[in-house]
Amino acid sequence: MRRGGVVAIGAVAGWYAFALAILHPLANGPVADSWLYGEAARWFRATGEFRFPGYTEAMPLAQVVYGAAWGSIFGGGPASLDVACMMLAVIGGLLMYALAIRCGAREWQALAAAGLMVCNPCYLFLSFSFMSEVPFIAALLACHLAFANAEGENEIQWLWLSAIFGVVAFSVRPFGGAAILGAAGAILLYDAMLPPARQASRAKMASMLTPFAIAFVACALIW
Repeated sequence: MRRGGVVAIGAVAGWYAFALAILHPLANGPVADSWLYGEAARWFRATGEFRFPGYTEAMPLAQVVYGAAWGSIFGGGPASLDVACMMLAVIGGLLMYALAIRCGAREWQALAAAGLMVCNPCYLFLSFSFMSEVPFIAALLACHLAFANAEGENEIQWLWLSAIFGVVAFSVRPFGGAAILGAAGAILLYDAMLPPARQASRAKMASMLTPFAIAFVACALIW
């Protein structure tokens, strides 16, 4: 691992440790509407069924599964689920750093990008709640990072991973479907901009688009 990666891990983890020590954000009670998703996670852990209270339009299925899995190990109380979301916030910050590096940013620029995200008051506040924003951002960044790594001999594997995280993002918030369509569109657009001699064959193009076609079908079934 590069030194910048170690610094990023230390900086993001240290920031959240500092926030925990100074702000004392954890409480034995829900934050905003997080009780809706906390109750759904506890119900899923107890019965294996998805059930949301009648007051919510969002149905973050992947978040409920994650919360139920977390709760089976660490407990499903409000404070525990808030910590579960905080862990995803830390991962999201590191994914932002990795994505910036992959897109050509220098280490200090990538650190700045990750820092601006995790220090954003809205992101920080929602990091200590079981709301759906932070889980969605983490899944979306993972989708984009996998897509950005899709080249070379492991190109197809990365595309499949990107499509999987796109479905995860969609199953937290439907906006994740835009990442799936955007990835497929980017593949087609990039290939169309190449000289004819360098354009992908039909078989190659089909293998690159198949993960996102299947992901789109999966999203339609979830919907």
